[in-house]
Amino acid sequence: MSNFLNTLGFQEFFGAKNNSKDYYVNKDLKKSIDKILNYKIKDVGIGYSMREPSFKMFPFYTAETTNPFSDVSEDHWAFYSIIQCRDLGLVSGVGDNKFDPDRVVTRAEIVQVLYSICGKYYHNNSFDLTNNNTIKDVNDNDWYANAVQWAIANKIVSLDQNNQFKPNGPATRGFTCLSLYNMAKRFIIGLPNWLYEKEFYDVQKSSNEQLAKAVKTLYLAEIISGYPDGYFHPDDSLTRAQMAVIINKFIYAKSEVESGYYTPQKYTD
Repeated sequence: MSNFLNTLGFQEFFGAKNNSKDYYVNKDLKKSIDKILNYKIKDVGIGYSMREPSFKMFPFYTAETTNPFSDVSEDHWAFYSIIQCRDLGLVSGVGDNKFDPDRVVTRAEIVQVLYSICGKYYHNNSFDLTNNNTIKDVNDNDWYANAVQWAIANKIVSLDQNNQFKPNGPATRGFTCLSLYNMAKRFIIGLPNWLYEKEFYDVQKSSNEQLAKAVKTLYLAEIISGYPDGYFHPDDSLTRAQMAVIINKFIYAKSEVESGYYTPQKYTD
């Protein structure tokens, strides 16, 4: 298949980091390839992309996009996701032209990204805290205040028994998955079903049903994955680079459903 695509004018996309290969093609070849492969090649910004062997569309970085981060080189494993999320306005640097990809992301940062997603794509980042208790550890002038208040009001995240959110605490894999899932369910954001079901030893319905649903949904949409040993490690912290990859995959997955290419999974209470 690689040789066939190359003869059609596809060029192998440098930097593919998985078992599949990424290709891009210029606009002049689009109609011919549509006819030959009987497959609709979809716009993904500057170019067109298709993925072998699954042929799912995948966004990619191009030379026309600049890299503002001195600590994220083009051979960094999360480079493309970081740049994509930056270009979409969903993440930003930490100053001095740095992204700090290996720093553990905070709970506030995760919620801020989700708040930005809903504002950008769904124009729905309003909230009403009339019936909510005061968030004890979030002040109105904190940079993440609106995002946290929005997430609380929409039941995307919750407070602890002391009405605290712990905004500067580390965001775990479990917290991130559950927050993404709750946002998708709350705003009926469709996600595809691309994989076979899989249960992880440390994420069972019997111990945490909501987390199990969240992990299952995001895993089926190829947004998250587990470890080779069959565990998910929901309590492990997430880095800023890992956050960018997850968010980029989420944006891609939802866009595939919205384009009409795939049927969304059904959310259950």
